Amino acid sequence: MDKKKGSVTLQIMSKLSTLSTTELQDFKKISKDVANKVITYISLHVVSFDILSNSHVFIDLLLTNDDITKKYNKKLRGIDKTTNVISVQFFTNDELFKQEYQNILHIGELIISVPKALEEAVFYKVSKEAHFARLVIHGILHLLGYDHHDDILASEMLNIERKILKILGYEVDSLVSNYFIKEE
Repeated sequence: MDKKKGSVTLQIMSKLSTLSTTELQDFKKISKDVANKVITYISLHVVSFDILSNSHVFIDLLLTNDDITKKYNKKLRGIDKTTNVISVQFFTNDELFKQEYQNILHIGELIISVPKALEEAVFYKVSKEAHFARLVIHGILHLLGYDHHDDILASEMLNIERKILKILGYEVDSLVSNYFIKEE
C-alpha cells in the first residue's frame, strides 16, 4: 500500500441494504473528502498535531443502521439509545503519538447511523450531504481527542467544525449553529 506523507485512507464498510448504490457512493466520496480536509486542517493549525502532516492516517468508517449504533452506544458508552455518530479511539492522544510506525497512524473507527443522519438532515433543514460531512468532521475530531463535555471544550470543537465546513463550501451558520448538541 502506498504510504504518502500527510495522507488519509478511509476504509469504508457498509451494513445497509436500504441505500442505493448512488447514495452509498455519494456518502463514500463525501467521507473521503471530509476526512482529508479534517486531517489537513488539524495538522496545519493545531501545533500538538503537527505529526499528522507527515503521517499516513487510517480511519475505519462503518455506515450502518440505528440498531447497530444503539448496540455500540450501549456497549461503549453505557447509553441505551441510537446516536448519529460514534467515535472509537484506538489510542489516547498520548498513546497515539507513541503508536506511529513508519509514519502510519491508525487512529480509530467512526460508526455512523445513516438513517439517523438522514432523519436529522430533514429535521434541521440542511442537505443530507452537508449533515453527513458535519458528522464525519465531528467524529474525526473525537478520534483526535476533542470533546464537548463543557462549554469551553464545546466552543473549541464547534469553532473547528465551522472552519472545516466553511473550507468544504458548506453554509456554516445554518449547518452548525442550529444543532450542536452536547450529549450525556
